Amino acid sequence: MVKSILILEGIQGWQPEAVVTYLGVITSLLAQGYNPEDAALLSVYIHSKAGDMAADKYGQVSLIASDIIEFLPDAFRQFEDVVN
Repeated sequence: MVKSILILEGIQGWQPEAVVTYLGVITSLLAQGYNPEDAALLSVYIHSKAGDMAADKYGQVSLIASDIIEFLPDAFRQFEDVVN
């Protein structure tokens, strides 16, 4: 639980779209049966992977929250490849 709280405190200052996206990833993982702590931790991995992919395409400086959304399906696929 402490890790989850620290992660959520770490998103202060994010763009609202980024927070909604991050929480959507957590919700998706919860719906798949992950416990809340694992869902919070795994969502950091998935969200950051999508962010890395978006930064590779658009550049770090010009990156906006909606760019990350575009790469969430690819990030989820990478996560599934690692898990399976």
